[in-house]
Amino acid sequence: KKSTRGNYSSENLKKALEDLREGQSYHSVSKKYTIPRRTLQRHMKGTIRQPGCIMLGRFRLILSDEMETEIVHHAIDMQQRFYGLTPMDIRKLAF
Repeated sequence: KKSTRGNYSSENLKKALEDLREGQSYHSVSKKYTIPRRTLQRHMKGTIRQPGCIMLGRFRLILSDEMETEIVHHAIDMQQRFYGLTPMDIRKLAF
């Protein structure tokens, strides 16, 4: 089953937070942007680390896309030279 959590854009969230700062009610803003009222309250209260940013799950990205691509290309190159890298070797490269 697919979840509908976080089914709103960050632009809509930022617009909703602006409307709340202008004095509109949580209920009306929640209906207007289809964002849960409780989510809006958490973002306004400041219990979110980065208000206005949508982040689902507990895992955060550590490597940039460029760095990850570079490591992948290096691992493929080493494999083509018949020197396979273990997962521990790749971790040492990354960190």
